[in-house]
Amino acid sequence: MWNGRRIAQRRAALQMSQEDLAHAIGSSQNQVSRYERGVNVPTGDVLVALADALETTADYLLGRTEDPTRPLRSAADLDDDERQLLEIYRQKSPEKRTQIIDVAKVL
Repeated sequence: MWNGRRIAQRRAALQMSQEDLAHAIGSSQNQVSRYERGVNVPTGDVLVALADALETTADYLLGRTEDPTRPLRSAADLDDDERQLLEIYRQKSPEKRTQIIDVAKVL
């Protein structure tokens, strides 16, 4: 049975409106509302679009995992800032890398 609460929760966590999400998946605000309320069940293609727009996985939206984060599968999953950070990190000595990680943990 479909439960759309995770769409609403993830959308709220990303500070997206239903209208924003609808635009991202090529649908209407009314349809997003129906998915969130469990009135309509998204097709497989729509589920993938929802997961992409909500920066999560279909497994999370389906309740198969509690972790909403998407695992990295390739460099294409990184945005420009993440790639830049990785390039800077890789240029540093092991001691500097440790410092970078320590600073990142306290931010």
